Amino acid sequence: MLTEGFHIRYHPLLESDDLTKYRFPKPEDKLLSITKEIGEREKGNYFILSLQDWTFFERAWLLRGYENILMDFCLREK
Repeated sequence: MLTEGFHIRYHPLLESDDLTKYRFPKPEDKLLSITKEIGEREKGNYFILSLQDWTFFERAWLLRGYENILMDFCLREK
């Protein structure tokens, strides 16, 4: 996603009529291994917490665009 601060500027599903065709990106194991390494090294000094502050709703509108996701909720059953 292209961002400017926390303002999302790209919605990959904005023009899509078939949401089943979207392939989600695969997370890299590198990020998890770095987190585990730092956690092991610093566990005696710090409390390590994962910040997950976006809900499914925010993630959905980031993919589809705000107006589109609201219309999807109203017009699509699945």
